[in-house]
Amino acid sequence: MEESGESLEVVTGLDNVVVTTVKLVDPNGSMLELLQFHSHPDISEWMGTPFSTGLTHIALTVEDIEAVCKKVVDLGGTHNPVCVSSDGRVRMTFCRGPEGLLLELVEESGQ
Repeated sequence: MEESGESLEVVTGLDNVVVTTVKLVDPNGSMLELLQFHSHPDISEWMGTPFSTGLTHIALTVEDIEAVCKKVVDLGGTHNPVCVSSDGRVRMTFCRGPEGLLLELVEESGQ
């Protein structure tokens, strides 16, 4: 899937972001999402950004995104604004934990 737009820009903190996503789901519903950022040049080593080479972040499905964001901040981390995905199915944000790890938080509609 090709993705871009304001909600993706808000959640990643990147301007004019364009990304291709591939989502692989196993029979139990666990998902691995692969991202290729077309809008931001890649570098040869991980630098802690959403578009770095290699493992960039861990995505977690949560029941209460605001509560998890508060906990991240209470523990010394930060988070970008929470926004609704372009298809309206999820609320999401990127957080940075106190040790610098980038986390994507996703709250599915209807939870």
